[in-house]
Amino acid sequence: MAVLAYSLGKRIINQHFTIKNAKLISLALVISLLVFHTASRYYGGGDSCEWLLSRGRYLGENVWQPYGCIMHKYKSNKIHQNNIVFSNITILLHFVWWAKNQLSVQLICDNFTKN
Repeated sequence: MAVLAYSLGKRIINQHFTIKNAKLISLALVISLLVFHTASRYYGGGDSCEWLLSRGRYLGENVWQPYGCIMHKYKSNKIHQNNIVFSNITILLHFVWWAKNQLSVQLICDNFTKN
């Protein structure tokens, strides 16, 4: 019964959500984000350096802190740990890129051999 309901719901969704509708939704989303970004830059000021230098407060002896920003003091071992994590992620991304290219080459070779 659940399989029947799932397949019926899937067919109903596929009737209304087509590739054309998906493209229209994504286009509307991009346009709305562009309008929002433009309006925020126009009404909020376009120069982010100006925000950092003009909006904030003093924290004691001539230490300036912009609103929304916090300075952190990191120890060298924390920095080293973060570098290790980022280098491992980079290695993983290179492997994924290599594997994707290997699969693409294999698919191209298979298509040529079938014809």
